[in-house]
Amino acid sequence: KPVEVRLHETSAEGKWGTALCDGEKCVLCKQGKKIKYKYAYLAISRKDFKLYVWEAPITVFRQIMAYASNPEYGDPTKYDLTVRREGEKPNITYTIVASPKQTELTELEKELLTESDVSVEKAYEVKA
Repeated sequence: KPVEVRLHETSAEGKWGTALCDGEKCVLCKQGKKIKYKYAYLAISRKDFKLYVWEAPITVFRQIMAYASNPEYGDPTKYDLTVRREGEKPNITYTIVASPKQTELTELEKELLTESDVSVEKAYEVKA
């Protein structure tokens, strides 16, 4: 399940980054920096067989939810999603393509999920 994350985009020396919004005591909010809402997902890369916390914009969330609400696809944890990224910051576009076949996680992938300390909750200090 994705976790909604409140962030501020930052730029220093030509490099883009993000900083978590600290709520009422947020210095960046006080400086007038806009809050961006992103969604963080736990994802397994089939390219390098690693577990990642992937931070994506609302446009990605909406595309995944469109697949999830489509009865031909349903639960997005049951099939692979391919992410295509085009453009450069700050003008990046993501296209999500769902595999038409249902794919169960392999035993190695299940083991990776259960034994890894990578989690969205830890990455963003979210209380479960």
